[in-house]
Amino acid sequence: LEQIHFDKLMISWITLPFKFDVQIDSASCCSFCAKKDKQIFSLEKVFAKKYLPFDKCKREDICSCSYSIVPLHDESGKLLPNDFL
Repeated sequence: LEQIHFDKLMISWITLPFKFDVQIDSASCCSFCAKKDKQIFSLEKVFAKKYLPFDKCKREDICSCSYSIVPLHDESGKLLPNDFL
């Protein structure tokens, strides 16, 4: 599951024309994950830490948290272009 989350972010980083941060979406997974819900991290930090699935998740079967993309804008409100492309 960790690899799937990582691969999805990698594909987004490679294909999207703008820079982005990453938000944790707990989707009411469990009490531990609810504390992490809506927290935003830099893409670099998520690549390094690989947060999901949470090891301390209290859900019985599997952590159902996911990442969502938060586009980054400059001071004028324009999307910051992705340097990767």
